[in-house]
Amino acid sequence: MASGDVEYSPGSQTTVITGAATRASGAFSTSGEQTNTLSGNKYPFANASLSCSFSVAPSEGDLVHLYVRGLNIDGTSDATEPEDGYEHIHIGSFPVKDVTSQQYILLPNVPLLYGDQSFYIENDADQTMDSDYVVKITPLTFNQAA
Repeated sequence: MASGDVEYSPGSQTTVITGAATRASGAFSTSGEQTNTLSGNKYPFANASLSCSFSVAPSEGDLVHLYVRGLNIDGTSDATEPEDGYEHIHIGSFPVKDVTSQQYILLPNVPLLYGDQSFYIENDADQTMDSDYVVKITPLTFNQAA
């Protein structure tokens, strides 16, 4: 690698959402399904991954949206939790396939907030998502090669 080239430097992958119940079409994950929050102080971007399945195959290309919520934005006060009609900060969408088997979908280079944050998904597929869904975040920073 030439001097001055930019290289990715990934942080540790963190599970941020673990499904606790089926997620109907149009429904958001709940705060009770969040397994970890993340501090993005050193990481401006992340790779997000979704693992999910459906009992009935959704339409090809339907989406599961990923949202971020700022925590401790005014002292210990948090931003409003995303919900239907108040989605707030959308950071990407996972396109799903028309299958019932487990899907593993990568969403590269999503923006992170500076500071503490939590994540939510919205099932915008036309079928109910099984309760086995998991979202993981791998934070990324960029370094200049020596």
